[in-house]
Amino acid sequence: MRTARSQLLAWTILAASAALSVLPNTLDAQTQKIRIAYSSRSNTITPLYIASSKGFFREEGLEVELIQVSPRLGAMAVMNGDVSFTTSFTSTFRAILQGVPLKLVSVALKKGVYFLVTRPEIKDVQDLKGKKLGIATIRGTDSLVAEELLRSKGFNPAMLQQLVIGETPLRAQALVAGVVQVVSLSPPHDLLLKNMGYNILAGPPEVGLPASGLFTSNRLLKENPQAVNRTLRAVLKANRFMSENRRETIAVMLKWLPQTQEVASRSYDVELKAIAKDGQMTDAEIESLIDRLGEKKRPLDEVRDFNPVRQAIKELEAKQ
Repeated sequence: MRTARSQLLAWTILAASAALSVLPNTLDAQTQKIRIAYSSRSNTITPLYIASSKGFFREEGLEVELIQVSPRLGAMAVMNGDVSFTTSFTSTFRAILQGVPLKLVSVALKKGVYFLVTRPEIKDVQDLKGKKLGIATIRGTDSLVAEELLRSKGFNPAMLQQLVIGETPLRAQALVAGVVQVVSLSPPHDLLLKNMGYNILAGPPEVGLPASGLFTSNRLLKENPQAVNRTLRAVLKANRFMSENRRETIAVMLKWLPQTQEVASRSYDVELKAIAKDGQMTDAEIESLIDRLGEKKRPLDEVRDFNPVRQAIKELEAKQ
């Protein structure tokens, strides 16, 4: 219990950091500096850790800085040029549907792995009537998936009060502190809480939502396509490395984030094996997301552009 509690606290402290630099030891004159925003320091951004640790960014002539940004602000940061990419999926996708000039250029997890975790005294889903659900943002991925998981158990989500807490480690801490009675979390936090005596009522979701991807601005796609191409090649290398090297991937996870071997191994097995190696979704999958997340329909070409990732795949295959 004490070990799990210490790990959870460490996650919270680390996640509070404003920025995480991923810098190569030596940089040549052709190095391109880019910044990538992420919403929560978790195992869902392991491809970026891999791309750094294994030198894939460096191979593509990139100097990368990872910056933690609220999912609600990620799209604006990209549009304003403060960062080149954001990984936050649902909030950014919804921003595109509202007219923000961005594109989805790569998908990491087509369906994020989430679990509904409750306080120890909550033994049955019906015990949640009138209780509080801790969420990251209104209508964010974790909130929507929590509602899906609750309905799958025959529970009306309207019978819960949703309380905005913030990123994953903060929601886990809110559950421990008793501020909320239930949260929807992705690995490894679900296992950390289970080891502390908290209950997993449901998960993973049947439908779910994508948990991570890369979004960039229409301006960057037009003015600096090479930066997009380099970034996508590095991430594709990381995706393929992860699918083929379980042991080394887990070693990188242990290096970057405070977690036990058991937690990292489980995260890999239930979540990271689902990484989309080609970084793409079908048109039907994108259309389904538009229907679920947007109040208006938008043409697919205004929402996603997978031409750069397809070009990156061709270039990588040509070098093999």
